[in-house]
Amino acid sequence: MDVAIGLVGCGRWGTNHHRILATLRTEGRIHRLVVCDIDASKTDGLEADAHYTSMEAMMANEQLHGVAIVTPPETHLSLAQQAFENEAAVLMEKPLSENHEANQRFLSTVDGKVLVVGYILRHHPGLQKVRSPEVRKALGNITSVRYLRRTQRARPEGSTPVATLGVHGVDVIAWLLDRPLALATTRFSARGPDESAATLSFSTGETGFFDVAWSAGEEVRIVEVEGDGGQARFDFGSGALMLELNDGTTRDVSVSPSEPLRAEWQYFLERCRSLNPTVFPSKQRLLDQSAWLDAHAHTEP
Repeated sequence: MDVAIGLVGCGRWGTNHHRILATLRTEGRIHRLVVCDIDASKTDGLEADAHYTSMEAMMANEQLHGVAIVTPPETHLSLAQQAFENEAAVLMEKPLSENHEANQRFLSTVDGKVLVVGYILRHHPGLQKVRSPEVRKALGNITSVRYLRRTQRARPEGSTPVATLGVHGVDVIAWLLDRPLALATTRFSARGPDESAATLSFSTGETGFFDVAWSAGEEVRIVEVEGDGGQARFDFGSGALMLELNDGTTRDVSVSPSEPLRAEWQYFLERCRSLNPTVFPSKQRLLDQSAWLDAHAHTEP
């Protein structure tokens, strides 16, 4: 099946999507790639079969199997609806939006459709390895997850540390612990325009912690997972995964060098080809996270 893809939003992260898509097109995994941005200068120089400055024009002139929405969160839901109305699958950057009630209404309409939300770390081969039977057996029952993401980049305009950086942390915490955020009490230990840190204490006994920041002194990309059998430390910058077990042994675990964004696109393209309805993560997870963000993303500590 030949697949045609539209990319909406060609800013910093959108160009990363384009890089992957251009490679997939060269490899013959997609047969048509079109790009769209309301600022025509953002698409100048991007290799594509067509360039557009409006979603409406793109959808009117193209027969697309999938649309990637890499735009500000306040535009996500309306653009996704336009794609769905034209029977296209949707890959949407996180979060759905910053309006919980709107998210609830939107998710009530996605049955029978393909919606993949861009929680890219779920596609990371290192975290997939942490979830593998081999590593889970070594770690035993997981009791805590720590997520550290500090970047030297300046905060993008309109971004907040919790909704933009911390959202990956709370998703990883809930995913690895397999616990809904609704079961957690959240206490912030740091909060500011460029940084945020919080501890999540679950009623079932597990804990999570995230520490995120822009304009940091160094780049930090770490996930630490502790179980009753030991600890795993994964650097999702370098790809290094190390286990320290309670029996005194330490070992490095091999991780595939494949790029998470490419893995995310491969997952999405498989759904486009199969036409099997998919919501990823599940609607329950997305609603749980939306409710958590609604309660915590914009409140003072």
